[in-house]
Amino acid sequence: MACLCDFCSAPDAGWRHPARSFIGYVACGVVGESVGDWAACQQCHQLIVSDDRVRLTETSVLTFIARHPELEEFKSELATQMEILHAQFFDNRTGPASAIV
Repeated sequence: MACLCDFCSAPDAGWRHPARSFIGYVACGVVGESVGDWAACQQCHQLIVSDDRVRLTETSVLTFIARHPELEEFKSELATQMEILHAQFFDNRTGPASAIV
């Protein structure tokens, strides 16, 4: 069974990035929690390892909008929120990535 990339939703995530669980957002009484490790495809893994947070956010937003074109007008807001979520991921990483086998 293929594992989706938690950053861009690519169907071929091959890397596991260990992380602590954290609250990602609270909006209108809904709590979004990130639970444990994050999966990453090769492209996103390389962006994480090289700490290229700008391109990681750009990639995530572009692939999200490609799946939901009706949200194009909210691209700037989505980028801001994605940047915040990714910063939380980086703050909660607990060790080096390992290959998913």
